[in-house]
Amino acid sequence: MSARSSTFRAMLRTGANMVEGINGVMHLRDIRALVFSLLLHFVYTDSLPDKEELNVAMAQHLLAAADRFDVSRLRAICESCLCDSLNVVTATTTLALVEQNHAQGLKHVCLKYVASHLVEVINTDG
Repeated sequence: MSARSSTFRAMLRTGANMVEGINGVMHLRDIRALVFSLLLHFVYTDSLPDKEELNVAMAQHLLAAADRFDVSRLRAICESCLCDSLNVVTATTTLALVEQNHAQGLKHVCLKYVASHLVEVINTDG
C-alpha cells in the first residue's frame, strides 16, 4: 500500500507519530466499505475487478477516495469514466465533485459541456 500511495505511506510508517503506524490499525469511518474495497483492490492489482461496477456514482466516490489517498492512476481512470458518461443530469454533481477533488481535466470537460448545454443543465435539479 505504501508503494502506491503517499498517504498510506505516511499513515503506516512505524517511526511516525501517526496512530496507524504505531498500532498497525486504520479506522476509516467516512468512506463506504465497497469504495474502500475497490480502492484496495486497485492498489494491489492495478485494476478494477469489474468495469460494470464503475457506474457514475461509484466513479464519483472512487475519484474522491483516489484523491484522498493519493492514488493518481485510479483518479485518472475515474476522471476518464466520468468524462465519458457526462450528461445533462450528471454535469452539475460532477462539477461540484471536481472542485473538491483536484480533477482539473474533468473540470475543463464539465465546464465545456455545461456551456454547450446550458439551458438543459439549468433546468435540472442539480
